[in-house]
Amino acid sequence: MLTLKSGDQLEYRDDSVGYNCNYEFPYLHTHDYWEFVYVKYDIEHVINGASYNVPANSVLIIRPTDRHLIRAIPNNKLNPQKSPTHLNVKITTPALEKLLEGFSPRMLETLSAPPILEKHLTPDLAHIPDRFLSVLMWNSSKEENMLMLRTHILYITSLFVDTLCFPAAEGRVQIPDEIAAIVKKMNSQDYLGCTIAQIVSGANYSHMQLSRLFKQYTGTTMHEYFLNIKLDAAATMLRSTNRLILDISNDIGITSLSHFNHIFKEKYGVSPSRYRKDRA
Repeated sequence: MLTLKSGDQLEYRDDSVGYNCNYEFPYLHTHDYWEFVYVKYDIEHVINGASYNVPANSVLIIRPTDRHLIRAIPNNKLNPQKSPTHLNVKITTPALEKLLEGFSPRMLETLSAPPILEKHLTPDLAHIPDRFLSVLMWNSSKEENMLMLRTHILYITSLFVDTLCFPAAEGRVQIPDEIAAIVKKMNSQDYLGCTIAQIVSGANYSHMQLSRLFKQYTGTTMHEYFLNIKLDAAATMLRSTNRLILDISNDIGITSLSHFNHIFKEKYGVSPSRYRKDRA
């Protein structure tokens, strides 16, 4: 197993911070620094002997004691060019402790305790780290990059504050595991072509019960939630590939091209072909 050292791995060694925009790193390893990871495309994450499929728009915090690797999902239609699947921001323990002082003197201790730190984000919440990933791949300004890297670490940490620092009290509303599992499936690029019936198959509730619970805990219907994810994926493919619009429509489970054109225009204000031309 590889052991990565901060002295070799941090791009800004004098500031104890670094970053990678990686497609994958499929080698089991540990390191003497922390990693704050934003996942743009689905990955397989093997950590401490367990394997997890991590959907797009997720964040991870990897501790120095963790043993892990990251594999890209092969033949991902949203990422045919094998662009980076994730942004990995690295920081040493002393530098992280100093950065987190504004949260709590014990924040580092809180992050160091189990469980594995993984969280799925809505597209709105994922916008900030996604923007950082896009900029950091090309930006050469150290001052600007350092600002983004530190903000990235603080932002991801803030997303875990609620669950780590304020454990569920008696009577506090928690999203049911069945609904959380459905949300995770809907956000996984492996399930883009599926129907809602396929997504919920095997659940321990009836479709009617699931529909009610989903609306109660997410504020939207399963149909609306899943359709938005499908259309966002279609927009990504229109921007980043030259594939036929009909093929993209089929990929997200919509076999009628006229229906796809209609619902796409409803969301984005233009047809798929115009959307692609405007962003060429």
